[in-house]
Amino acid sequence: MNYSLRDSLGTRVLIAHPSPDLYGSDLQLVETVKGLGARGATVVVVMPEHGPLTRKLEKAGAQVLIKPFPVLRKSSLRLFGVLTLAFDHLASFAGARRLAVTVDPDVLFVNTVTIPFWLVVAKILRIPSICHVHEAEEERRPLIVKTLLAPLLLAGSIVTNSNAATRVLVDMHPRLGRRTTRIYNGVVGRASEPHNYRHAEKSVELIFVGRISPRKGPDILIKAVGLLWSRGYEVHLAIKGAIYPGYEWYEAELVSLCNSSGLAEVVNFCGYSTDPFGNIPMNAIAVVPSRAEPFGNVAVEAQLAGLPVVVSGVQGLAEIVTHGETGLHFQPEDPESLAEKIAWLVDNPEERSALARSGRLSAESRFGIERYRKEISALVELQAKGRCFGAS
Repeated sequence: MNYSLRDSLGTRVLIAHPSPDLYGSDLQLVETVKGLGARGATVVVVMPEHGPLTRKLEKAGAQVLIKPFPVLRKSSLRLFGVLTLAFDHLASFAGARRLAVTVDPDVLFVNTVTIPFWLVVAKILRIPSICHVHEAEEERRPLIVKTLLAPLLLAGSIVTNSNAATRVLVDMHPRLGRRTTRIYNGVVGRASEPHNYRHAEKSVELIFVGRISPRKGPDILIKAVGLLWSRGYEVHLAIKGAIYPGYEWYEAELVSLCNSSGLAEVVNFCGYSTDPFGNIPMNAIAVVPSRAEPFGNVAVEAQLAGLPVVVSGVQGLAEIVTHGETGLHFQPEDPESLAEKIAWLVDNPEERSALARSGRLSAESRFGIERYRKEISALVELQAKGRCFGAS
């Protein structure tokens, strides 16, 4: 197959992406492709395997190439994992280099820090590079974070999706500050009018959307549900998301927690949903209980859907939701604090409606799609000009 784009007009962009799924960073990539296409760029996306994202990217105007390559995980930092990862990188490097030479992009756009060897490819071939960071999380083990973020020192430019994520990068590697730009995600959501709550009702439907992993904190929410039932609130919980590969043990722990707490009939594991905020009951509350979250698309999607939102007061979630104005914060990793905030929303229907209304207005004005597409495209074009003028 001929991948050459030399005859095309406009900027040529090669995007490396680690996953064919449809979660936050995956869907953000679709908006990146649409933004670049609208400015006349030709976009090729390389991924390690096919999946539901493939069709969305092609529909957005990208050419999708499948080429297996290694993806960095925290578990890879153990001794055996490091050796395995090093071997995989060496085995994949030559093919990745050949592909980049054939495509001959003006910019190599690396979507997430989990595929750092593409930054090495860009550096060796003197192609301007951008890394879009979605994973900059505060952690109790800063050495691991520092190691995971070290490849960013090779990037020509870096994009973060929140001020909190920028702080993590600069704290770990101060040299990254001058080349880092914060661009808030652009979020597509189901637009719905917030419901007018007039009466306090003890019955409520809680909605959790996201990967089932410890970082997302569904265990915290399940414990809060148990506390609410003990206080007379008829709370039901819908968990909408698939298990993160390698965390099957965690899903088993969640099921065990529900069974031991008498919540087996209260918590519904719904699996992955393409429209998690569609056909939801009027008494629904969205909860985002993450232990760490550089941005948090789900919180914005819930606000756009007209739902009152409760989030843990961490990182990007604290930037998206202003406590007491566009939603509520609870103390991270504290089921008691979360239960209190949910109970307060149930007991104060007028305030609940007001938070939902202001949350939707905030989401529409701050996290719009067109704003994101313009900002990300402008940054790519700026990097492309660097190549035109001979910058490496």
